[in-house]
Amino acid sequence: MDYSLVRAGRTTHFKIVGVALVCAIAVILVGVNARIAGIESARVQTGAAVAKAGQPAAYADKKVVIIR
Repeated sequence: MDYSLVRAGRTTHFKIVGVALVCAIAVILVGVNARIAGIESARVQTGAAVAKAGQPAAYADKKVVIIR
């Protein structure tokens, strides 16, 4: 038996490519079918705290620069 991939026959290369293809398809299928149970519970609950914009405020410092 020859364990070198360089000297391997054509059928050996086809077997390797086939196994790699099957594994890639399996990984893709697992990724597509993966689901998170209760996705509503996985979201962050914000509650009722809502900040609303009010009237513009003017702030001044000692240099009398007004920021609106």
